[in-house]
Amino acid sequence: MKKGKGFLLRYRMVIGTFILALIVLFDRIMISVAKHPIAANLSLSDEQMGWVMSIFPLEYALFQSPSGILADKFGSKNHF
Repeated sequence: MKKGKGFLLRYRMVIGTFILALIVLFDRIMISVAKHPIAANLSLSDEQMGWVMSIFPLEYALFQSPSGILADKFGSKNHF
């Protein structure tokens, strides 16, 4: 049985998604490790730092859809 382009694309997508999930995981770990020095440097209380940590993933939720819409409209070319 011959494996076509769709088969290879499927596995590339799975591997790419896995790599992106690892990047997001490392990003969260790095921010949680840097939380204490940042809070100490900026004199933030635990409650204020909680707000900062809560807003961090919110930016993804707010800007992901508009970014996707703009990418669909203008394409993935580099416009800079």
